Amino acid sequence: MTAPASAGRGGRRSAPFVRSVLQAVTWRTLGVSQLIGFAIAAVRFFEQRGVEVTQVGYLEARLTEAPQHFPDAHLVVAPIAAFCILIAALAADEAMRRGARLGSAMLAAIPTASVAAALLQYLVRLTLGSHYAPSGVRPLLGLAAVAADTAMLGTLAVLAFLKRATEQRMLREVRRSERLEYSLMSSRAQVPPAWLAAEIAAIRDLYATQAPAAEARLETLIDQLKSRVRHATSSGRRGSPQQ
Repeated sequence: MTAPASAGRGGRRSAPFVRSVLQAVTWRTLGVSQLIGFAIAAVRFFEQRGVEVTQVGYLEARLTEAPQHFPDAHLVVAPIAAFCILIAALAADEAMRRGARLGSAMLAAIPTASVAAALLQYLVRLTLGSHYAPSGVRPLLGLAAVAADTAMLGTLAVLAFLKRATEQRMLREVRRSERLEYSLMSSRAQVPPAWLAAEIAAIRDLYATQAPAAEARLETLIDQLKSRVRHATSSGRRGSPQQ
């Protein structure tokens, strides 16, 4: 197999995965992640600006010696990191739904999200300039700091998200099993074993004597069984307890 063919097959396999992850991004999840990101940014912004609560309950602003761009940068970094963590959580959940283990999903999602957050925030801040511009002193150290921070917060957030998603998935499977069991019980109740055994025995005797009615009797029994199963299934759907 040639390398282009292998790469094309890998791309076709990854396309449904990426599509599923992107479809899982809703306005609600995106909004929640950005609210959390801006909340973290606000806390760090005020911490770096030296905002304190005095004994009389007023906010006393005290400018620190930190560079001007450092506190303002959090207003860009935190929302971008929150978005990358959201995508990492959805990707890890999709991978686990497809059979991946927790460790493998985390190892694939967290480092990727951390590097993506570090690079994306750097490009955005470089574009914005002014107080948001990244520091020109040791930029690689700044990238590493953002990546490490994203990895630390992302690990906790993704683990919490996966725990909740797994519990909800297990609950849905339990409910589905309960509905299926109820449907099967209804189906068995609609087909009395004694009647079925008597019909099969009669048909067997007809075939043994090569009676012309054997084929028609068998077809009639099959139609009756199909009708009973359909009726039991529809009754199970209507009568199953609502969750």
